[in-house]
Amino acid sequence: MFRIPVFIAITVFILSLFISCVDHQEESPFGEIELQNLESSVLLDDQVIFPFKTVREGDKLYVTDRSNIPSVWIFRIDEANDLHLFKELGREGRGGGEFLAPDQIFPQNNGRGIFVYDTGGRKLVRINNQFEIESNEYSFRTSGMPTNIYSISEDFFLVTGILPESKFEIYEKRDFELTRSESFGELTSLGDQFGKLHLAAAWRSQSVYHSGMDRLALFSSYAKRIELYGLDGELLRTVSSDEHDVPRVSYVGSEFVFQNDAIVSYVSAASDQNYIYALYSGNNYGDEGAGNGSILHVFDWDLNFIEGFQLDHFSVSISADDGKVYSTQNHPEAAIRLIELNLVD
Repeated sequence: MFRIPVFIAITVFILSLFISCVDHQEESPFGEIELQNLESSVLLDDQVIFPFKTVREGDKLYVTDRSNIPSVWIFRIDEANDLHLFKELGREGRGGGEFLAPDQIFPQNNGRGIFVYDTGGRKLVRINNQFEIESNEYSFRTSGMPTNIYSISEDFFLVTGILPESKFEIYEKRDFELTRSESFGELTSLGDQFGKLHLAAAWRSQSVYHSGMDRLALFSSYAKRIELYGLDGELLRTVSSDEHDVPRVSYVGSEFVFQNDAIVSYVSAASDQNYIYALYSGNNYGDEGAGNGSILHVFDWDLNFIEGFQLDHFSVSISADDGKVYSTQNHPEAAIRLIELNLVD
């Protein structure tokens, strides 16, 4: 009987283990990945002046417009995915139904309307199911700057963004004010010299929330880092790169600055029940248009990377609805675009 020498058998065994590990190594969005080219279709390019955020609810697409002419557009979506103007709401000002800088737009958890957050007036305004702005407005009691807001129950809101005390917070509606009730996720120190607000600005994130799973994913705006949390504050998973895993910031005299080698990573994120869509820039912080992204990373809700796509345009923000991604473009011109993904569940 032919016998394989022991040293050869051991070598073959070790090689098989190595090959097995390579075959099962998880792909990272921050490594060398092959991007699939993805075309979009223009839904709107000659009506909105400064579109910022969108959300689809039923057959309506809501768009906030920073020009405040008007503050919010509502379009009806037909079966061919064409947009038809349905209603215009809001104008510039500080009074009822007026906005300084309309920003986030998101559905109320019980289906009773759509909320608009005015980042300039620090207030939350509701559009009811009759497509009218309600007179009741809710002021935000926060020293931070919300980037994403979610209605998680009748009286509670989940908030992420530039938050001096934590990575995400829960706010309770009391009368006509929103007051912080809980904070989760300690900001990672970048050095004792950084104050709370500057540290929060460095760790600014984009986010998505899954109401059925009570999961929150945070995509760092200035670092190659993604974190998945439960709403109880438990960190479930982290995906990061060995390079640029923390924001690169410093002080020049007393001025807080991003360093020359700082990057802009994720500029927006959106999700549906099955997937997370994260809009990635990857450009240096000081580059023109760095706040726009042209790369789309797709993950499942365990933060497993699915695929990367190269878009045919630069986008400032995205929203998602059942495999369709709505992209807001401000550079080189204003447009709302539709990206249709054919992902296999």
